[in-house]
Amino acid sequence: MIAAPIPHDEANRLAKLFDYRVLDTAPEPNFDELTELLAIVLDVPIALVSLIDEKRQWFKSHHGLEATETPRELAFCGHAILGDDVFIVEDSHADERFSDNPLVTGEPRVRFYAGMPLITGDGYKIGTVCGIDHQPKTLDEDQRRILDIISRQVIDQLELRKNIAGREEILREQDLTLQRLDSANEEIRDFVSVVAHDLRAPVLNAAGFSDELLASADELEKVIGRAGGDLSDEARNSIAEIINDDIRDSAVHIQRSAKQMDERIAAVSSISKYGRRELEVENVNLCQVVKQVCDDHEIKLKSVGGEIQVEDLPEIDTDKMSVQLVMENVVANAVKYRDKKRPLRIKIWADVEPDGLVVHCKDNGRGIDRDDMASIFVMFRRVGLQDRQGDGTGLAFSRTIVNRLGGRIWCDSEPDQGSTFHVYLPSGQSLKTGVA
Repeated sequence: MIAAPIPHDEANRLAKLFDYRVLDTAPEPNFDELTELLAIVLDVPIALVSLIDEKRQWFKSHHGLEATETPRELAFCGHAILGDDVFIVEDSHADERFSDNPLVTGEPRVRFYAGMPLITGDGYKIGTVCGIDHQPKTLDEDQRRILDIISRQVIDQLELRKNIAGREEILREQDLTLQRLDSANEEIRDFVSVVAHDLRAPVLNAAGFSDELLASADELEKVIGRAGGDLSDEARNSIAEIINDDIRDSAVHIQRSAKQMDERIAAVSSISKYGRRELEVENVNLCQVVKQVCDDHEIKLKSVGGEIQVEDLPEIDTDKMSVQLVMENVVANAVKYRDKKRPLRIKIWADVEPDGLVVHCKDNGRGIDRDDMASIFVMFRRVGLQDRQGDGTGLAFSRTIVNRLGGRIWCDSEPDQGSTFHVYLPSGQSLKTGVA
């Protein structure tokens, strides 16, 4: 018996074989059907898909044979992978390489062997697809051609199997990543809740201290008044200047800063709490929701001489609270950034899409500069003139809500011409559900 020499590219060949992660796996119909077909076409009792590692040939499919592997030094396939074409032994008894091979003298009594190397796309021969008979025989050209075709089908199946396994591994990694993100998000929400609670107390205390400063300033003015002529005009003016320029101004700044900080803390806390709730999909009368939002702004609109025109809006299967929060922020933004030189006009309408609808809110306000457009949905980012109250969270919060629904919010605007906000809301089966 003459054992096959080791291929010159053995290390890379083995690396390629192991990369398929197929060794010692369970039988699979796609491979078994190919060996059954090969046995029929070659008219042989045994057909194999044989993969050769360091010490053995292992059969991914073994039609007509109980064994699942044999030692590599006995393998006919070890000789077959040394070439590029079909390797044929018509009669092992007449071939000195195999005549005394235990696989010839004993079971499975290999007399005829025909094997085609399994050649990968980058040229490595990782095994064979082969047919075995107990009698001497030969192959015609059609049988050789079919053996070659089946070998390439086996490689295709191995590649497909590898790709599917790779995608499944990616999906498993994604699932683990999502689980870790969910856990991290929950920890962040808990942290935000605790921090928000802890921060509001000192902020409110600062506001309280500023009230006391203003009260002290009032009391000090009364004391000065009662002092009468005991104080010179110069002293009186100096004290009045200290009261107004230092105490009162400082107290007002403290109050304003405390209020802004409290608003920001409340906004962050609201976003955190919103993310915890399950979305509740129901049939929502969008017209009623928008009109309720407009009613909430009625007093403010009257004070600035503004009006809102709402067209007939369709119903939609979505989460009512989400839509209401988004529309409140969009309308409030229009009111907040109105142009004082003209009465405020707001128009709201919707366009129906195949899987949802787009709500539009157009105003004639101050508009937004092109350079500022990318920042309007960024948390705590205020753009343009800073003469309006607000914490820069409304539109950012709206984008968070819309993204959670699987929708989209964007804006078209021209300075001094007004802005139009567009909100795409998916409906029904297109709606994303679950806890953010």
